[in-house]
Amino acid sequence: MESEEQKSWESTWACRCCKKIINKETFGEVIERLSSKLAGLKRRFLSLAGRITLTKSVLASIPVHTMSTIALPISTLDQLDKIARSFIWGSSEGNRKQHLVSWGKICKPKSEGELGIRLAKEMNIALLAKLGWRLLNTHDGLWVKILRKNFRVGELDDLSWLSVKGTWSPTWRSLVLGLREVVVPSLAWVLGDGRRVRLWKDNWLLNEPLSELSTVDISEEMVEVRARDLWQTGAGWQMHIIELYMSMPTSKVGFSGD
Repeated sequence: MESEEQKSWESTWACRCCKKIINKETFGEVIERLSSKLAGLKRRFLSLAGRITLTKSVLASIPVHTMSTIALPISTLDQLDKIARSFIWGSSEGNRKQHLVSWGKICKPKSEGELGIRLAKEMNIALLAKLGWRLLNTHDGLWVKILRKNFRVGELDDLSWLSVKGTWSPTWRSLVLGLREVVVPSLAWVLGDGRRVRLWKDNWLLNEPLSELSTVDISEEMVEVRARDLWQTGAGWQMHIIELYMSMPTSKVGFSGD
């Protein structure tokens, strides 16, 4: 169950999302807090492993609240990376140390043999996507009701509500960014009875819509056809229709005729 503190934060965030109370000072505070926290640590007495561990700890705590509510400007994200990078290599103002490994390589996951430090931009998008996912899968929270009412949140089989509008607040625009870049591309359908799954447009069989494999134009009417419309009980898929639009044998795609 959610704590009262979590529910209070989410409701406050929802109101902020609707009232547009976001300004540059918010970002400046994040950079200042991160800088002062790392500057207060006696880096010269720490090993490289110690500095890496502390960097992960600080990055995983201080910017999280702000990163969960809005997409920070690229300049702010670059500054966060710069602060972390300087601390790891022992650099300070007026005393820049040589960086022995590229930052992009350091930020690769441990599974690839690197250090697993998070790039600020990727962390920002991931946190926004996490909140977006909760919006789609929570139905009784006050913050969800506020957002669904104010921004007319729709269903995943019709993503027109994710089209950017000029009247959106910065925070809602940021949450939608997380949905579009992380959540939506990862969605896939379980076919079930095929009533809701669009055969050509939804990712239900492959990691891309079947329309991407078509070598001919699919009519507007056919594009919206549901999977159940091309299935006959006892006979299977209506291959004579499906194969008109496929650029490769349906058996290779994953269709079975029975």
